[in-house]
Amino acid sequence: MTNAKTTIPTCVTCHAGSRDHYALSVALHEAKLLECLVTDFYTPDPLSDFYGKRRVAGLPSGKVVSVWQNALRRRLFRHAYDAADTELSVKGLKRALKSGSNLFFCSYTAFEAFSAIKAEKRDNLCLLFQLHPHPVSIKRILTDEIELVPQARDSIMSEIEMDPDSHVMQRLVEESRLADRCVVASSFTKETLVENGVAQERIRVVPYGVDAGRFTRKADYDLSGKALNLLFVGQMVQRKGLYYLLEAIKALGSDRVNLTIVGRGHIDHNLLAPYLAKYDIKVKINLSHEELLQEMHRNDCLVFPSLIEGFGHVILEAMSAGIPVICTPNTAGRDVFLSGHEGFVIPIRRMDLLAEKIEWCAGHKRDLKDMGLQAAETARQFTWDRFKNGIRDFYTEVTS
Repeated sequence: MTNAKTTIPTCVTCHAGSRDHYALSVALHEAKLLECLVTDFYTPDPLSDFYGKRRVAGLPSGKVVSVWQNALRRRLFRHAYDAADTELSVKGLKRALKSGSNLFFCSYTAFEAFSAIKAEKRDNLCLLFQLHPHPVSIKRILTDEIELVPQARDSIMSEIEMDPDSHVMQRLVEESRLADRCVVASSFTKETLVENGVAQERIRVVPYGVDAGRFTRKADYDLSGKALNLLFVGQMVQRKGLYYLLEAIKALGSDRVNLTIVGRGHIDHNLLAPYLAKYDIKVKINLSHEELLQEMHRNDCLVFPSLIEGFGHVILEAMSAGIPVICTPNTAGRDVFLSGHEGFVIPIRRMDLLAEKIEWCAGHKRDLKDMGLQAAETARQFTWDRFKNGIRDFYTEVTS
């Protein structure tokens, strides 16, 4: 099937969950380039007033194929993620072949579909949105972490890239190799693809956006000499570099820094427990959006020392809320710190440099206000419309 106005072929998208607020599919639907989205569950339009989750206003349910059995199996029967993703991939392939559409699949759901297209030498384009860095790079970093931070072994080994089943890794590795072109959200993700054999010219970086209306800029800044209010947002696991943050707080002393950790999902209690027992660290779990925004407004700075990120949405969200960010190059910091005054980028695992930057922030609150104002201004350049335009430009280019 083709778009009647432009003769550009439509495409089928595919992913589990509500990836990035369905922005990829919305971008294509708005340009009449979406055949359908194949996903595990999407709320039907008639039920949207009763269950607003798993849907977005810009994507009618008539454009979505819900493989709802997947969601049920995962929730009730702990169905393996790779098996569920395989089912999505096969369903997406069938829809693309039936409609003559291209495939624009998110990573972890592309392998079976792309393999079939290439094996049968079909003309359908195989486009991959690589959500995470290359799995081989992820596994290398996490394997090193087991040696460096053995107390985090359990949570590290629970990551999908550390699955001992070689078939799981093969699925992840082959996706980018089979893809005709790849889209990534950060320079770091692109670099990991390149270092694992994907040609640079096959990769396009399209940074995500942020809804500045939901992450409004804070009105009041604490310019006193009181302790620095420092915020971490993310899963409480070593993949996020949490150990290095906790060690930096240990070196500085909690009387100089008030750390609040906000998280959801997996929590590595073995990693956290020794620090929570000794230091006054606040831990808050499963906050609502309003509560999270209040935390951003209450704090002076976000620290995000992640080892591995496909992007790291919380960076843009904190910037939009008017607070500067300390992060690593393995996030989107390099892509979204346009002026260089929105925060600091420090190497991974350098708890000494992390402590140094935190200490600087504690003594320069007036500068932090200026940085926060700059961060909020910069964040407003990264709109979801900008992201969607980037996706449409990419798709138009590769299909011309």
